[in-house]
Amino acid sequence: MELWSKKIVEKTVYINCIGFLKICDPHRRNGDLDYYGDCDVLDATRIHPENYLLAKKIAKDALDEDEDIDHDREEPVIRIMKNP
Repeated sequence: MELWSKKIVEKTVYINCIGFLKICDPHRRNGDLDYYGDCDVLDATRIHPENYLLAKKIAKDALDEDEDIDHDREEPVIRIMKNP
């Protein structure tokens, strides 16, 4: 609410963006890799949440490693984001 009440953004911009803001608590996760708090690493991308599992599978497949990495894990995505 302070974005609009303190005139940081105009009312129309506030209304358009408020549904996309996500505030993460960095203390809720046990901090592996770059420590994204309770957010998913893909929250900072334009990938829709419905496609997160597919994006993680693509990242795992792109690494082409024999490891059996769970498709729901963020590690492959973070590794690719660090070194495209």
